[in-house]
Formats: sequence, structure tokens, C-alpha cells
Amino acid sequence: MMKFFTLITTILTIVILPNAHAQYKEIKAGEQVPDFTFTDIYNSNQKVIHLSDYKGKLVILDFWGTYCAPCLKAFPFLDSLQKEYEGRIQILTIAAISRREMQSYFKKYIHVFKPNLPFIGGAKFMDTVFPHTGVPFQVWISPSGKVLLHGDPSDLTRKNIDNTLKSGRADYRKATKNIYTSLFDSRWKDLVAYSSTITRFRSDSLYMQTELNSTRKQLAERGSISFLYQRAFSDSAHKFLDIYSPGRIILNVRDTSQYLENPSFHRNEYLTWAEKNYYAYQLIEPDNFTGNMYQKMREDLDNFFQLASKVEKRMVESYVLVAIGDTDIVKTKGGSTFNNFYRMIDIHSTETAKIRSLKNQPFKYFSNIIRDLAEYGLKKPFFDETGIEGNVDMEVNGSVLDKRNLNDWQVVLKKYHLKLISKQKLIDVLVLSENN
Repeated sequence: MMKFFTLITTILTIVILPNAHAQYKEIKAGEQVPDFTFTDIYNSNQKVIHLSDYKGKLVILDFWGTYCAPCLKAFPFLDSLQKEYEGRIQILTIAAISRREMQSYFKKYIHVFKPNLPFIGGAKFMDTVFPHTGVPFQVWISPSGKVLLHGDPSDLTRKNIDNTLKSGRADYRKATKNIYTSLFDSRWKDLVAYSSTITRFRSDSLYMQTELNSTRKQLAERGSISFLYQRAFSDSAHKFLDIYSPGRIILNVRDTSQYLENPSFHRNEYLTWAEKNYYAYQLIEPDNFTGNMYQKMREDLDNFFQLASKVEKRMVESYVLVAIGDTDIVKTKGGSTFNNFYRMIDIHSTETAKIRSLKNQPFKYFSNIIRDLAEYGLKKPFFDETGIEGNVDMEVNGSVLDKRNLNDWQVVLKKYHLKLISKQKLIDVLVLSENN
């Protein structure tokens, strides 16, 4: 009878353990972290991990998600840091999905780099302990087990790690909580009948707007000055403008750096630039107001930034796809359809084929790839002047398709009696000019 009672007690203990983390509440900077125990572990020889296993080391918890491209792209960097600081730091990845789900994920998505780090699964309770509204998100824990920082991923640099290991402090940028708030006291927000606001961006706070959850008509956008104008000229009256394609904005200004973000900026450089040059725009008006809200946005932007915005026709250097021979060579022979003709640059891609093909598919699928090369690779407007209609049969080596190398593509195009040439085209553009 005693053995039976002991068995029941053991079973009850096992049932209760999964709920043990329910007692934990938010842990703030400066507070001691309990000795958490993790059992749903992937990519480690350890079947059980205690935080106390890393006592004496700087512990960095990296919260991530399979849907988060920045999280996945950071994995090689995390791996390199762990190798470089081995014995002094320990990086642990934290996710809500289970170990089995992680195993399945990395098996399926072969282009995702898997760092040589322990992956903690099924750790939903950690969202309560270290609340955050998005990933990537990181928590720095001192060698003595105290929280140093709820960190922005941009803080994870070698310089900051060295400073923290030396000083025991982590006085860096705090993680931004993506919580929308109002410029108005909550008691008066319902009294806002009409408002048009332009606010500045701060990287350690939210994009403040008058009242994002207003029940009235509203138009809200945020970004660089150029992007705000793109949004303002994206209404149905300007469909012809193709405003989001390269070469559609001409800046008649003294300093273009405040209008366009530099794609080579690192995270901290970008945030520094954004704090000077990012804005949030919001227009709120009663439902019975008439008129184009985008037009009102254009007028507000012109007034605030002291610019004159105007759509004009200009000659712009463009890339044009042309035929240089008989294009019947690409005409389909019929049969079943097939298409794996897309670039394998997305980290979530599962494609491994060395040869990518179009079989009995519209030519636009091929033309769109060349558009991608011209507009996103070469940063010029693109036009298809081949005159090819109907379905085609075409194939390209995957290594060429995945890269944006013009010379490699010219070889492929020549095979199909095509060529990408530079040519001046008269197109509609948005001209932004400073008021002198």
C-alpha cells in the first residue's frame, strides 16, 4: 500500500511540474533571476539546462521566432560571438515553439543557418518574465545572475560585450516597446474632431500619433521624407506614376542625405539617421468630410517640409529589355506547366534546384525577374519592349538567377535572342523642390 501511495505522489509531482513557471512575474533590470530549469532543448547535448550552469558568465537570452527574418539573419553573428567569447559568455536562444518543431523547421528550411547554440523551446512563460512586444529581443544577465539589460539587438556588439565584461554594467539602448500612445491625455482624446499632425521619431519610444485607434476617418504613415511622399502620391489618381519603382523621384534639394536612408548603414547608424530624418504623419477627420485625404497629406507635407511637389515627365536613364533576333526560340512547345523560376534569396526558401525552369508559362514571369535585376540590383527603371506574348519555355542556372550580376544575365539573355540595354525614357516622375 505504501509503494502504491509513493507511485501516486510521484505521478502527481510530474503533472504539477509543467505549471511551476506560472509563479514567475516580470523581472526588471537590477533584479535577481531565479535559477530557471529548461527541459525542452534542441541542438545541445544537455537534456536539462539550469541558468546556474552558466554562473560566472555573461548570459544573453536571444528571443526569436521562425517568422522573424532579422532573427534568422542574426544567427551567424550569434554563432561567431559565442565562439569568440567562449568561456566568458553564453548565448541561449529562446522560442515558444517546441524542440520537435525546431528540429522540423531546420530540416525543412535548409537556407537558415543553425548556430552552434542551445535552443530553448516551449518557453512561453519567459514572455511573462521578460515581457516584450516583438522579436528579436535580448536580455543580458550578469555573471552573478542579475538582469543587466532588456536589450535592443543593435546593442549586441563586440565593443559592448567587452565593456560589460570589464565593467559589469550594460547601460545601452533599452528595447523599444511597440505600444501606441496618444499625444493627447486619454481624458480628452474623444474630443479631437479634426487633426493633422507630423511628429518626429525617437528610437527609444514609439511613433507617437494623435490617436491611432480613432473611430474617425484617418490616414497614418511613417518613414523618411521620401517615403511619406511616396505614400502621399500612391492614391488612385496617381496609379500611372509607379511611385515605388526606382527613378520615380527627383530631388531638387541641397542635401539629399536627409531624404534617403543609406542602405549600407548598420543598425546603430540607421537609428541615428532615423532620429533626425524619420517622421510620422496622421490625418484624422469626421466621416462626413469630402475630398481626397492623400491630397491633403501632400499639402501638409509641402507646408511642413517647405517643398513643392509636382508630377512631371522627365527623360530618365532606364534599362530596357529588347529582342535582338527571332524570339520564337522561347515559344512554348506545350505540355504540362511548371514553374520554379524564382530567386532563392529568401531565408525561408526550401528550393535547392540548380536549374530553374519555366514550362508553358507566361513570359511575364521571366520579364519580372529581369525587372528585379534592373530595379533592385541596378537601381534604374525597367521596361519590357520585347513584344513577346503568350507562354514560353525557358531555363536558367540557379546561381545566375539568385544573383544580380548583369554580365551573367546578358549571357543568358543572348541565348534567347534578348538583351538588356541602357536607354533614356520619357516617364512620369515626382519632383520635390525646395522653396527658395
